[in-house]
Amino acid sequence: MNDDEQRQATFEDFELPQSGISEPSGAQYSKRKESGDWEPPNLGKAKRLPVPDFNDPDRKPSCLEVDFPIAPVNALSQLEGNAGKPIYQMSKWWARRRSSIFRSMLIAAATEAPDNPEEAAERVWNHYYANHQKAGSFRNLKVLDPFMGGGVTLVEGYRLGMNMTGVDLNPVAWFVTRNELSCSDPEQVKALFEHIEAEVKPQIQPFYTTTCPRGHKGRWVEVNTGQPVDVDPVELPPEDRKNYRWEGPEVIYTFWAKHVPCKAEGCQHRTSAYPAIFGR
Repeated sequence: MNDDEQRQATFEDFELPQSGISEPSGAQYSKRKESGDWEPPNLGKAKRLPVPDFNDPDRKPSCLEVDFPIAPVNALSQLEGNAGKPIYQMSKWWARRRSSIFRSMLIAAATEAPDNPEEAAERVWNHYYANHQKAGSFRNLKVLDPFMGGGVTLVEGYRLGMNMTGVDLNPVAWFVTRNELSCSDPEQVKALFEHIEAEVKPQIQPFYTTTCPRGHKGRWVEVNTGQPVDVDPVELPPEDRKNYRWEGPEVIYTFWAKHVPCKAEGCQHRTSAYPAIFGR
């Protein structure tokens, strides 16, 4: 039996839904509940894990030192990525790593391996979705990331309840990570966005009005009276545009397509300069 077969045998009772996974056989999810839904093991549960005494040179090994659930974590990484996670969307860091990989590595490094080495990888994967902050298993662990970059290690460590410290020579890395970990008041954030929208939208809205391909046309409405008016805010001073709002179809995206003359001698045809995008 090769390594892959051994890995699959360890997690033979688990599998990920087929959608979006090129190699689903190595991934692990809990068995179907009676309702037929899929649910990861220990989802949201405060499950305490044994933590090695890292001050003891004769301590028991961590799960990471014994085994690691490479196959299921790899499958999850392909499926999950960082898509849909607002904290990682706040900055397009050039070397953003997959949060699922770092979360699993931190859990594995901080969890004491079971007496049976063959159960080490499964222990990590079975507690991937547990509520480690509430459990408090890792609250006394101090972790240093000397090259924190975009802050994935720090963010995932904080989510696990660890005490994280990050260092980086790049001031952009510091700024990005600092803001990822800063506390914020949702009401203040909402109020700020509403203020920005109120100030900026009237200035740019005239450039996003359009007519629906099905023939539906919009109209400008005076804010104070709610009555439609025959006005083009582009012709108004910027400070007066906020007196009107647009009710109708809006442009979502605008593509600028550059065309160039065909290089063939005697041909007057103009062709797209971006055939890979616009030539389909």
